[in-house]
Amino acid sequence: LGEGTGALSSVWRPATTALTHLGTLGTLGMVMVGALYQMVPVVAGRPVPGARFAHGVWLPLTAGVAALVGGLWSGHAGWLHGAVACLALALSAFVAQLGVALARPGSRDHSVTGMRLALVSLVGVATIGLVLAHGRATGMFPAARVAWLQVHVTLGLLGWVGGLVTAVAWKVLPMFYLAPELPSRVRGGSLVAIAAGLVGPLAGVLLGVESPLFLGLLALPAAAAAWLLQPVLLLRSLAARRRKRVDGSFRFWQASLGLAPVTALLAAAAILLPDGRWPLLFGWVAIWGHAALVVHGMLTRIVPFLVWYHRFSSVVGTARVPAMRELLPDRAVTIGLALHLGALVAGVVAVGTGVGLLARLTGLLVCGTGLSLAGSLFIVLKTPRVSHA
Repeated sequence: LGEGTGALSSVWRPATTALTHLGTLGTLGMVMVGALYQMVPVVAGRPVPGARFAHGVWLPLTAGVAALVGGLWSGHAGWLHGAVACLALALSAFVAQLGVALARPGSRDHSVTGMRLALVSLVGVATIGLVLAHGRATGMFPAARVAWLQVHVTLGLLGWVGGLVTAVAWKVLPMFYLAPELPSRVRGGSLVAIAAGLVGPLAGVLLGVESPLFLGLLALPAAAAAWLLQPVLLLRSLAARRRKRVDGSFRFWQASLGLAPVTALLAAAAILLPDGRWPLLFGWVAIWGHAALVVHGMLTRIVPFLVWYHRFSSVVGTARVPAMRELLPDRAVTIGLALHLGALVAGVVAVGTGVGLLARLTGLLVCGTGLSLAGSLFIVLKTPRVSHA
């Protein structure tokens, strides 16, 4: 809204960098951190030690994201130094807590391994990101800055986001939609491919490789598994589900998984083609499209489930309790999906055409999507408890 075309014209502009991290750390990161506090005990069979300290992680994480976005946008060194300190504190505490829970889990299925892979990727992406943020504040960037930036993106989108989305999908799609589980060998092979596609670029840049094309080729196994193989197989699994009812959250999953191969093609175009719009399109579709759609959709499904479980499950049979789908009308979810997809399409066209009005419309639709999601969550959270009859 504020920058117009300036926010969607070059990956090196301050507004673009700020917007990117508002999406990755502010939107995706916040939800993913919160989701792991909830899901690790369920999936791994072990509690997260000191789980209530999540409130202590949230505060510096929020402050760090705000300072980072402000510092990247304005170039103010003080804000960037503050962001590095807050984010280092928050992410270190989070990784330590989750690391203990995942070190010796009670369950050893592939979702646990995927969460471990995502957590290790978070350590890598956060370390590189903090070094780059310090460099932005001091002007002392590491050698091969562009190569390190590419590895930062690879670890973030394919390891942290891709690994966690894949691991969670293996659990929630059978749970909520009664979709058949993928074969064990397919899940295991996908994790091996993702890990190989993360280790390769990291090892390459440590050995002095600076070629974007070569680093991209090293990341190919991870991209093929996270953005091609798994989405196709998960869509097939959803098509074979036993519960045929279609709701808004199901459409979010379809849209997200359908956009994953598009993300892979745009990643290749960003590396191979000289036009600077391809990296922008890749980032926009990867973050606001593929990743944010599944996060948005799962919030509309998991939050009603948690509220129903904690407020109503104990009085089932002794009082009238609402069905879980009654807590959030599907119409509200559908409106959120329409706004989200509208912002996605408007952003793609704005990048492609450079029309400032379309860029501002994109900003308006992004704000509308956020307000719609906030309203939906408020509807669920204000649902009153019922007492025993």
